[in-house]
Amino acid sequence: MRTRELQQFKKQLQAMRAELVQSARLEDEESQKGDPADLASMDRQRELGIRIRERNRNLRGLIDDALERIEDGEYGECQDCGDQIPIGRLKIRPFATRCVTCQSRRERGRPRGG
Repeated sequence: MRTRELQQFKKQLQAMRAELVQSARLEDEESQKGDPADLASMDRQRELGIRIRERNRNLRGLIDDALERIEDGEYGECQDCGDQIPIGRLKIRPFATRCVTCQSRRERGRPRGG
């Protein structure tokens, strides 16, 4: 992968991470507001907020791992077969760690090469 492409992915990943961090701050601010008279609604909102924060925390981890792979020179390599992950896949999912074939095998529960 060319240096220019790597830099574009790095910028994209950094922007995604910054957006997640900002979103988490806004959610924290919003969770401190509310009408105590509507406790059931607040409980549902709190539960949804917890799920969203967990999803975002996991996504931040994937992004951080991808940024680390860029620094290590391993970005864009499938962690299962070692082939290059197509640029089109990385554009859609810049933190992808597997090519489509290996990811499909994993989702179907089949081991690599089988």
